[in-house]
Amino acid sequence: MQKLRFIYIIISLLLIIQDVFAQTDENEVKAEVFYNAGDFHGALHYYKAFSSRTSNLSDFSKIKMANCFYFTRDYISALELLKKMDENFIPDSVLVYFAKSLIYKEEYERAIAVLEKAKIKSSKNKMIDVYIENCNWAQKNKNETANYKAEKTEIINIGQSFGTQFYDKGLVFSTALDEGKDYLNNYKFADNAGRAFKKLYYASYNDGKTGKPVLFASGLKYDYHQGGISFSADYKTMYFSENVIVNNKSVFKIYKAEKKNNKWVNKQELNINSNEYSCAQPTVSYDGSQLYFVSDMPGGQGGKDIYVSKKEGTKWGAPVNLGEKINTKGDEVFPFVNKNGILYFSSDGHPGFGGLDIQTAVWGNNEWVLLKNRMKPFNSSADDFAMVSSFEDPSQILLSSNREGNGQNDFIYRLIKLAVLNDTIRGIIKNAVTGYVIPEAAVFLSSDTLQTDTIASSKTDINGAYMLVFPKQDESVFRQNLYIIASGENFDKQIMKIDALDFESHKGVTKKHNFTMKDKPKKKQKPRSISGVIKDALTDKNLKGVSVFVLVDELTGDTLAYTITNDAGEYNLTIPQLAYNEEKKELLFVIEREGYEKKTINITEDFYESDKPFIPDFDVSMKIEIKKEMVIEFHNIYFDYGKADLNAPSIEVLERIVKVMQENNTMSIELSAHTDSRSDSESNKKLSQKRADNARDYLVSKGIPVNRIVAKGYGESQLRNHCKDGVTCSEEEHAVNRRIEVKVL
Repeated sequence: MQKLRFIYIIISLLLIIQDVFAQTDENEVKAEVFYNAGDFHGALHYYKAFSSRTSNLSDFSKIKMANCFYFTRDYISALELLKKMDENFIPDSVLVYFAKSLIYKEEYERAIAVLEKAKIKSSKNKMIDVYIENCNWAQKNKNETANYKAEKTEIINIGQSFGTQFYDKGLVFSTALDEGKDYLNNYKFADNAGRAFKKLYYASYNDGKTGKPVLFASGLKYDYHQGGISFSADYKTMYFSENVIVNNKSVFKIYKAEKKNNKWVNKQELNINSNEYSCAQPTVSYDGSQLYFVSDMPGGQGGKDIYVSKKEGTKWGAPVNLGEKINTKGDEVFPFVNKNGILYFSSDGHPGFGGLDIQTAVWGNNEWVLLKNRMKPFNSSADDFAMVSSFEDPSQILLSSNREGNGQNDFIYRLIKLAVLNDTIRGIIKNAVTGYVIPEAAVFLSSDTLQTDTIASSKTDINGAYMLVFPKQDESVFRQNLYIIASGENFDKQIMKIDALDFESHKGVTKKHNFTMKDKPKKKQKPRSISGVIKDALTDKNLKGVSVFVLVDELTGDTLAYTITNDAGEYNLTIPQLAYNEEKKELLFVIEREGYEKKTINITEDFYESDKPFIPDFDVSMKIEIKKEMVIEFHNIYFDYGKADLNAPSIEVLERIVKVMQENNTMSIELSAHTDSRSDSESNKKLSQKRADNARDYLVSKGIPVNRIVAKGYGESQLRNHCKDGVTCSEEEHAVNRRIEVKVL
């Protein structure tokens, strides 16, 4: 219906303009109408018709025509047009498009110059510095490759890809097989970039060969783009994103469907969706407990961010942003989590060769850690995205990319691991004193000891093992002196000369060279003090009587320092002098108190890194041990006299209650609200009930099931002090009685 209304508006405007601008070229006028309506495909059609009849295309029209090429992903044509123009005339936003088109052609130096000019014209675009940094990174790493080759598959995919997934000895992918239609005059089937709406197709797949595509899950009805598919490990549940129109606004939503009797049925919208922003490109973890997806919801790091939601019964929990180590000022899209929990995604904010680059991250120490860019041939100067691997055979890897042609079409590539036939050097590096292996040591192969001619490089893994692979090059390289050079942050550099004649055959020779490294001498660590305040993680109250230890062995209790917090929850203890390189003992900061969970924090790295006063920045709040019938009192859930509205400090406290209930998913509570004695008892009881209801409703809005919360108002029946009816009290004394209590049921 919206498309028909759009066509009617376009036709009406064209009829009016035809009369008003009878002396103006009809094609240019129509192009302007389509351009202003955001239909770049339609505008480009008429700009081309106009430019073919005249050489007098204005600079303004050239810029708009270049924008049309760019937004329809014809980067080569956009580049050809903009290269002929005076850069001083081009607006800063179009200069950025110009630079990104240059990057597509790997013209990094000129792209940097254009971006610097755009930066001078406007400092508002925060991505300009990111693009400049990426250009520098791309030039530095242009020859770095992974041991794979990329091979284009036979999968038919015209226009923009929404990703591919392995399924039942084949593939499911989104495409528009009938894109040969004239979509300029067939708006029902095309978006404003002239791309046909995607449908899901299935094709058999074996060793890069595909069968004839057939419509997949035809029983699932949809009107616009459909794609971003993910299957559960048993292939009985499918998650996918679909383009919908809500209140004349286009958004993506995530749905799921179930496979029953070989048919996909029970299409359901997930509860994480919104009418105000998009949720798309879902991928479910192998165990089915977590759903990763992309969203442009408010509060993210940049444009599109990756979020994760944990399964809670039949629903999905509140989405959690993966954080600034994964998400950037740019876009992070197309997440995929393999069987081993490694996250693959595409980003234009992390260092890359251009466009979207595939990145890798792992979960460790309660946070996502970015590992690296996947390098070429996984990545290119174009958009590289939607990397997936098979659960059954992880060596089967597919990705989408528009690296070929002018950039308009995405093709599906398979990545094939290459056999390692090059000569290699392998070995293990150990600590010369302790005999322990040394991980993360940098290892180089060079023709001289100064590393002016580095031939190969590596890093030791967690087992202290390294591998140096000789690149394919002139045999003369192997007739000169060769040195293995190893270095580490806390170790002296070690140099080993090896016999170059061992590596003349180029037939996959492997030589083993193990060696040791010595610790760098370190001065003794001076005595240092640690001080701070310990709080209750739930109520934020300062805790007195907390035992604070610094241990070197938690099993034996070997203690370096000990104290107890005072009435204000404060502690101060001094760690005696330690020799850095004698043992570099592991230091543990331990806090414990009856009724609270014991907390142990490893402070070794922070303590040894310098001689400056040690100021801890770790969390020393303590979690209360949850027990039935226990009552937790909150005086900092504030209510103004006679009112039940929650204010900002109150919400902050309720958020802590939400966190505790999320961590203890079987925990049920009674939320009891209490008033002071002012006003009559019946009014106070009604007011307290409303306050309790408001607190309960807030917890429910954050995903806590309502059946886990009992809200009860006690009015003035349970005063905490002497301020009953007829007694004169200060405002502070009355405030003590206006409180919320949480009782564990």
